[in-house]
Amino acid sequence: MAINLNSRAMKKFITPGLLFVFLCAFANSQNTIVLTFTGVNNNQHVPLSKIQITNLTLGVDTMLFAPDTVLVLGDENSIFGNKIKSENTFHISQNYPNPFTDQTSVNIFLPQKTEVVFSLINLLGLQLIEHRGVFDAGNHVFSITGANELCYIFSATVNGETRSIKMFHKRDNSDSKPQILYKGKVSPTNFQKSYKLSSGFKYNIGDQLKYIGFYGTSLSFIEDSPTTSQTYTFEFTGTIGVPCPGTPTVVYQGLTYNTVLIGDQCWLKENLNVGVKSGGSPSSNNGVIEKYCYNNNSSNCIFFGGLYEWDEMMQYVTLPGTQGICPQDWHIPSDEEWKILEGTVDSQYPVGDPEWDVSGEYRGFDVGFKLKSEHQWEDNGNGDNSFGFSALPGGYCYNWGAYCFSAYKLGWFWTSSTYGSDNRAWKRGLWYEYDNMIRSDGHWSRAYSVRCIKD
Repeated sequence: MAINLNSRAMKKFITPGLLFVFLCAFANSQNTIVLTFTGVNNNQHVPLSKIQITNLTLGVDTMLFAPDTVLVLGDENSIFGNKIKSENTFHISQNYPNPFTDQTSVNIFLPQKTEVVFSLINLLGLQLIEHRGVFDAGNHVFSITGANELCYIFSATVNGETRSIKMFHKRDNSDSKPQILYKGKVSPTNFQKSYKLSSGFKYNIGDQLKYIGFYGTSLSFIEDSPTTSQTYTFEFTGTIGVPCPGTPTVVYQGLTYNTVLIGDQCWLKENLNVGVKSGGSPSSNNGVIEKYCYNNNSSNCIFFGGLYEWDEMMQYVTLPGTQGICPQDWHIPSDEEWKILEGTVDSQYPVGDPEWDVSGEYRGFDVGFKLKSEHQWEDNGNGDNSFGFSALPGGYCYNWGAYCFSAYKLGWFWTSSTYGSDNRAWKRGLWYEYDNMIRSDGHWSRAYSVRCIKD
């Protein structure tokens, strides 16, 4: 049975308990401690976005990202019980990227020429691939492609010693079959960087650990010194998506907008809907805010908000972060401010991660799922709206509002940052079939949705 990450049912199916049973079956049995993490909010189970584990005794830490909520400790070092005594012993690095979409890479270090048996195992414990070969001493890279399930174990065995890593796949390629391809040797510098990232957490019996669980914008703390396998439950209180302190609402041109605090940013919770409806002609710098309504229907502006050409939204200036058509003390978010929002809500890629600089494709892990509203997206492509952003699929228009497309499927949002010199600007897109978010450019003449952010 193939289990796909993008399936909503899959997200409910992969419980911490199931992962615990699965990982225990594959973790080394000697001197290992299995730590399992769950969360509750007002006595109801909630999904953790990430867990930070800090060894207060040794001063090192590591991070787990959803859906991985299990840490397996060896008595000297490491995740999954892979005891690494020095960089001159056989070891395997964590794959990168993880989670991955189309392909991911794994590095293996061999201190001498030897035979290696490596395999790929799925969530149900089925061995999908087994290969063997003789490789020279050094750092070797392998590529895994064609994944179609949520979780895999990649293992390599040398002279009876086995090293294993967990790998997570984030998209559905249900017609493909996984493959392991040998890519050749790599330089020691590149390997040591990735190896250090995967093997830096150490634990000895008696060390004091601090756990921080993240759910939405809430945190919960636990400290313990585990000597046996444990299950920890983070307790959260309150409501996710709280209004901005001191500014719960904004009244602007006769309409009341709610606010939502996400990280350190204060956003309007609804798409902007100001100005007079236009159609059949381009907006102009005439002192009147002009908007388009999807399919030239005023009721669509009430529901989805207005759709605006870029220069009209900016009020004919090109300075990133300008007020534009936003209320006083608010402005059009820049490309960089959108990156901060994405990194704040995504469970895998934090603020400042290079993932957010990628353009022309869907990026992140679950940023779209967390920002999308819980209703109105076609084919149940809704999000969980866990941060209260309530993004709606307002579609878009071009040719002065004459042609409109993709309502209930797509939400495009302008930024105030220009792209190149050809009357183009950065934008963001959410699609009903994807749980992540695209960063791309659009021509100023296109009409997209607008959100405002507080100065």
